[in-house]
Amino acid sequence: MPAPAIPPDPRPDPVPQPAPVPAVPRVFVGRRMRFLSLKYPARLNYAWDAEVLAEEDAAFVWFTPGGAPFIRPTHTHRTHYDWIGVEWAGRWYSVTASFLPPHEVEGRAAALHHYYCNIALPGAWTDAARTTYRYVDLDLDVYVRPDGHADVLDTDEFEFHRRHFAYPRDMVAGARRAAREIVALARAGLPPFDGSLAAFHRTLYGPADARMRM
Repeated sequence: MPAPAIPPDPRPDPVPQPAPVPAVPRVFVGRRMRFLSLKYPARLNYAWDAEVLAEEDAAFVWFTPGGAPFIRPTHTHRTHYDWIGVEWAGRWYSVTASFLPPHEVEGRAAALHHYYCNIALPGAWTDAARTTYRYVDLDLDVYVRPDGHADVLDTDEFEFHRRHFAYPRDMVAGARRAAREIVALARAGLPPFDGSLAAFHRTLYGPADARMRM
């Protein structure tokens, strides 16, 4: 029997707290890592490799260049955009800024195309060396344009999966709340939608760039 419909949470959302992004360091961390995205409860969704640029206790920033492999269980394709993303400890979402590779825009860095925000259970490192980061994707995504306009995507997939896999009620409420928080942050231009990720892209491709390339 399919899971019953869950009514919207009647409680008002709290004022969204900005999601601070670590500052651009003098020297990038440079640690290679792999992301593992799972579907509830533990089915492989996709994987990709990245490099850690900055790291604090509460968050880390990573980079994957355009053309890198993006691995699904049935096929692999190449990314088009340069991705600079941020993950936070304890938050139910991650944010990835998609930049046009500089060779496509006359060498300019930080040419933002969009942000793509995954709603997920809070992720975690799987090993002491912090080389693999795993999270459970909760279907909902938020697409944010450079002007802050935000669209929540994949609501039909979320509704189907929550019934089919009997998502716990608190997980459903948490996913919906996270999507609303992302929309509110984007509309207000609060971190990370304040240009802080663009600073990393400019530094990667700046004139004094002696940093890593994948």
